[in-house]
Amino acid sequence: MYTRVYISRDRLYLNFGDTLKEYLILGTSHTSQDSLQLESSAVALIDKYKISLVAEEYPCDDKSRVCAMAARRHIPYLQVDLFPDEWSAHGIDWEMRTRSNAPCLQGIDVRLSHADSVREHFWLDKVESALGRALIICGYLHLDFLAGSIRAGGGIVVDKCAFPSSLLGTTPTLTLSPDELTKYLREHCDVDQI
Repeated sequence: MYTRVYISRDRLYLNFGDTLKEYLILGTSHTSQDSLQLESSAVALIDKYKISLVAEEYPCDDKSRVCAMAARRHIPYLQVDLFPDEWSAHGIDWEMRTRSNAPCLQGIDVRLSHADSVREHFWLDKVESALGRALIICGYLHLDFLAGSIRAGGGIVVDKCAFPSSLLGTTPTLTLSPDELTKYLREHCDVDQI
C-alpha cells in the first residue's frame, strides 16, 4: 500500500490505497423521485461523470425507475436507506415515525439532526465499499449535510445538483434534535395527534 496526495479546489487529500472515493449527489423531491424526468437527469449525469455505482434513498418494496435504468445499463445499484422496520435498531424509530405522522410537521422541510445523520452515515457505509465514482440520489435536504460528511471522511464531492434545479440550495425550515423535536411537538401539536 502507498500514499497518494491529491489537490482539488484548494484542498489536500491523502489516499492510503489505490483510489479516492468520488461522489456525485443528486437531490430531489420524493414526490418526483420515481419520474421519467428524474430518470433522464440521472442518465445524463451517469454519462457525463462516468458513474460506476448508483445509490438511491428509496426504501420502498418495489424497484424505482432509476434502479431499472441502472440494471438496463449494467451499472451496480444500491438502495441505501434504512427500511422502517430497521429504524429501531439504529435508534431513530421515534423521530422518523413522528416526522411522518405528526400533523404539525406536515408540509414543513424538517431535518432531524440525529435521525438524518444516522441515515446518511448508513448510506455512506454501504457505498464506500464499492469502487469508482458513485451517484447518490436522495432527498434534496440531504445535499449539503451529505456532502459535508463525505468531505469529512476524506471523500471527494465531484458535484452536487438537484432535480428540479430550483431545489438546489434549499435548506430545512426546521432542524431539530430529539429534545428539540419533543419541545416543538409540545408547543405546536395536539398531543393526541401524535
